[in-house]
Amino acid sequence: MQLVWIRIRKYRRFSEAQTLRFTGKLTALVGPNEAGKTSLLEILTHLNRDEAFARLDVTRGEQAGDQPLLEVCFFLEPADQQALGDIPGGKNVRWLKVSKDQEGPREFGIEPDLHRDLRPRRRTADQLRQALAHPLLSKRGERNGRARRGGIAREAGAGRARPGCGRPLG
Repeated sequence: MQLVWIRIRKYRRFSEAQTLRFTGKLTALVGPNEAGKTSLLEILTHLNRDEAFARLDVTRGEQAGDQPLLEVCFFLEPADQQALGDIPGGKNVRWLKVSKDQEGPREFGIEPDLHRDLRPRRRTADQLRQALAHPLLSKRGERNGRARRGGIAREAGAGRARPGCGRPLG
């Protein structure tokens, strides 16, 4: 994975939202004392854990609210995509986004989103509906004195649903 950008807001000296972009293979943090270099490195360590930020980490006089203090975006390289290859659509994932608010747990997102192909499930459901509508199955249910409604067998005149294939409970 390659770090592409990091957005920090209301963390120590970063009272306004700041986005830092990383475009090269080598990045150097240069600045005067008290500019936030150490704060930047320390907030990156929060990507490794789900604990809440310490109250003292929020910029003085600010309320963090429900917006993330930290957002990070990674570009997934071919080896990363290969590792996701067993997941349907995993080889198409290009971006990993991680965010964390003051309360703690990290939230992960990927782009593009994974979309499961539901066509096989729909075909199977259609086939099951056709099988249940077959006259042979309908006559068998009538012979046993039960009527089928919505996939649940009901005793004729009883009004109480019984699970399973119409067999009595107990």
